[in-house]
Amino acid sequence: MTKKIITGNRLRTVFKRQKSPTWDKNYQPSILATREEAPDISRASILTPGMLERRFHCLSEPEKYLSIFGFYSQRFAGAQEQRMMPAHPTPHPLFTMPTVIDKRLPVLPGTLAIAEKIGATNILRTGSLPAENEGEESLKIILPFFSDILWAIREPDGSVNKCINWNIKDEQDAFSLPAPQRRRGKAPAESDTDRTIARHALERLYHEEAGIRTVQLGLDQLDETFRENLRRLFGQHRRKIGLDEHLQGALKERFATTLQAGVPPFEVILDLKRRHQFDIHDARTFLWQLIWRRELRVDLFSTLLIDRPLKPETIDPLKKYADWFRG
Repeated sequence: MTKKIITGNRLRTVFKRQKSPTWDKNYQPSILATREEAPDISRASILTPGMLERRFHCLSEPEKYLSIFGFYSQRFAGAQEQRMMPAHPTPHPLFTMPTVIDKRLPVLPGTLAIAEKIGATNILRTGSLPAENEGEESLKIILPFFSDILWAIREPDGSVNKCINWNIKDEQDAFSLPAPQRRRGKAPAESDTDRTIARHALERLYHEEAGIRTVQLGLDQLDETFRENLRRLFGQHRRKIGLDEHLQGALKERFATTLQAGVPPFEVILDLKRRHQFDIHDARTFLWQLIWRRELRVDLFSTLLIDRPLKPETIDPLKKYADWFRG
């Protein structure tokens, strides 16, 4: 996608935001999903995941859907989207993770060192960083690249000692073909193809030097029905409901029983409604939240409809896409 050129004061803002990227609510992505900063042809969006205490900025539809899948997985202890990859070496991303005790972590080498290593310095571009004080000269620098999503991996025992980098595109072939040629259906020039391949190789090796695995993901790899179900569930996962503990327990038990019996969830809600006073919308939201939290395991590769029987899970999506979470 075409990105706005980052120059002048915008460039200084990026470096300020990414001076020491944290994993808490104070994290600021390099590029915000706003009209002023998002790519011109992107479908930028801002998510509000329950696992974070801040807004999460996505610069494309593929980033949005795959981010939602990451949040659903509950495999991660934190996320940093639109993280800067500068030309100079920087500390390992987990250096600012409070729960990481051992800070003897490998450094990120900087894009210049990697570009020189693979003979691809031609893909680096330069820009000017404005002087902070009047009378000083601007500083010519190598412009940074930006990654899509960096996840902090939560181990089964709850510890965090690894990261994984998700490089996200609309299609898998985007990692070998330049975007303009993919859109126009034209054969790319050899130099453009080489540049695209070198750019993704640089990102992979940049993270690999610090022991971080990069996974190249195209949205076309994620089942369409599954991702639309997740989008719907995500929209309800933080909504407050007015059901007391007793009603929640009764609904959860009935939903689980009727899932096996092939009874539509709406019939369960109406049946309990005859004996108890509650908001039907709250009950529906509670159902979606049970599924989102994986407390009710249904087939997410079939469209979820409240007035049709839900199907029991036959394929666990976290197992189907397990390699995406392997650090």
